[in-house]
Amino acid sequence: MHLTYVGKVYALQEGSDCPLAESVVKFWNTHWEQIYKQCLFKIKRPDVVWDIMQDLYIRVQTHSEELLRHRNPDAWLILVATNLCKDYLRRERKRRTGLLCESAWTWNGEIAPGKKSDPPKIESIMVEDVLRHFSEESRKILKLHFMSGYTVGELSEALGVPKMKMSRKLAALVRRARKIANQG
Repeated sequence: MHLTYVGKVYALQEGSDCPLAESVVKFWNTHWEQIYKQCLFKIKRPDVVWDIMQDLYIRVQTHSEELLRHRNPDAWLILVATNLCKDYLRRERKRRTGLLCESAWTWNGEIAPGKKSDPPKIESIMVEDVLRHFSEESRKILKLHFMSGYTVGELSEALGVPKMKMSRKLAALVRRARKIANQG
């Protein structure tokens, strides 16, 4: 285990004479600032970038042997950092613009007579209307994922299907929901 302060690793745990660990620390200390700047350029939020840097550091530590044997460890580090940034941006885009976003599930089911509904209620009505076109199982999957926050892994485990199959099924359900919403 290493003691870290934000990006740079300052010291190894006492009694650590592992040359591999020292090589990884040296590698990290050489590249972390460049990677941080690249991530900050893509994401523009320092708090999120620090989280990504922590995830990246954990991956560097867990894959240290492979990393140091890699033909181009610098490229590996940049690729992993880029993928972490892309994953974050994808999640954010889905959260903000997805048809089945969290705000769409806030409606309690009643609209006061004579009052105009606000956008979340309209979205909720649209989502409920779209969900009527799905089977009970499909509605359950969509609600668990988008309303309760279940991950694909958690859904696949709960329903006893492979993770890849659940991922494909969820993607197909969302595509179908968007198609229905655009037609109606």
